[in-house]
Amino acid sequence: MKNILFILILLDFVAISVSAQTQHKHEYSTRYTQKQMLDSCEGVLIYYKMMWVLKLDYELLSEQGSVVQGWNEEYFDNGQLMHISYYKEGKLVLFKNFFENGQCEHYITYTDPQNCNIDVYFESGGLKNQIHFNNNLPERMTEFFSNGLPKSQIEFDQKANCVSSKRVWFLNAELQSELLIIDIANKKYSDKSFYPNGLIKEEGELIYSIENKEYIKTGVWQIFESNGKKKSTEKFKFTLSSN
Repeated sequence: MKNILFILILLDFVAISVSAQTQHKHEYSTRYTQKQMLDSCEGVLIYYKMMWVLKLDYELLSEQGSVVQGWNEEYFDNGQLMHISYYKEGKLVLFKNFFENGQCEHYITYTDPQNCNIDVYFESGGLKNQIHFNNNLPERMTEFFSNGLPKSQIEFDQKANCVSSKRVWFLNAELQSELLIIDIANKKYSDKSFYPNGLIKEEGELIYSIENKEYIKTGVWQIFESNGKKKSTEKFKFTLSSN
């Protein structure tokens, strides 16, 4: 659910930024504390509160008939730069958020109005999330552990409007699970989970049920012990008519 919320908020912000048709240069800067800008549940993943403030600012500018142009800045109470963005003829080109310690928190770059790359960082400076948008839709999302190793990666098939692959790793860099699409028309996937030692734990096929909005087991599934020995076999039946 958090990933879905993250995507929706980002899409909303991208739409706001791209459609901005106002020209502006701040005459003053509002000061904030990092505590005000953080979400208690989502952490510093998106700085949603700050984005909302910026949205209100741009709506006010639009009412005044001006166009966002050039560099725009926001600061923390301690004088540290919190946000900087650059607009060219009303179009967002660059967007950056910072922590109070000066580390970059959020970095967005646009190659054109419908394509952008979003990088989110830990307060220590390491990369936390990386998202690539194509045609205003997420194409690839990667999450990292604080040590820099990948934690998860999701790739989307925009034409089929579905997830094409999802991989999750343990902290020791061993693969924890792997979901791969094998039948796009019926939204069927092969699914595998692994033990931390790299041996397979469970494998079988899933079908994504649009009706139930969940992945459902189908066919024969095999379960293994952590030493590689087969533990059991289970059979599942899923009726495609309910998909």
